[in-house]
Amino acid sequence: MRRLALAAVLFVSAAVRPAAAQVPDWGRIELVRAELFGVDTAHSYVGFTIGFLGLTKVRGTFKTYSAAILYDEKDPTRSSVTIDTGLEGRDKDLKGPRFFDVSAYPRMVFQSTSIERTGKDGYLVHGTLEMHGVKREVTIPMAQTVQRMPDTAWGNMRVGCSGAVRLKRTDFGILGDKFWGEKTLSDEVEVEVAILGNRFNFDKWSFDSRQKPSVGEA
Repeated sequence: MRRLALAAVLFVSAAVRPAAAQVPDWGRIELVRAELFGVDTAHSYVGFTIGFLGLTKVRGTFKTYSAAILYDEKDPTRSSVTIDTGLEGRDKDLKGPRFFDVSAYPRMVFQSTSIERTGKDGYLVHGTLEMHGVKREVTIPMAQTVQRMPDTAWGNMRVGCSGAVRLKRTDFGILGDKFWGEKTLSDEVEVEVAILGNRFNFDKWSFDSRQKPSVGEA
């Protein structure tokens, strides 16, 4: 059963907390036995690579996106992730009707349906990708990059992962024209994701004006 029903940016997999680590247990929602994380977009990445003339590769990034991660540290395979990206294409041509057609299909959404462990820090994230009005089941190999832990600056809780998957743009109806679609750009596209999840430590900020001088006073 899908446990995360909101479409809000990119993905999580996580390993069991090391026994010796002293990590705060606050933030866990006992009703669903998990924690809700947003994504630190300034330190995360969602992008793609596509072949050009069989000679080199063209790279692009999705600058506008959000993600929601429902993370179960005790059983990471029960976690869930939603990634929602605004389709700001690499240039005008990619935004147009021959490719992403962003006026008709302004968003691309990935919703995980299950997570499968493949090793100590390895997972397969199964889910549905909706792009260009087409929904397809995809599986993204992911690797744990950041264990659940508070950062050293603000005490915000962090988790992180990265991975990539190869897709065929024609499977989603992104055909291009005869020149660009057939002769110039490859059909295969690699989508890369590197997500740093974040849950703010609001207790760190629980001060009143008497405890911290105003900006003007400083």
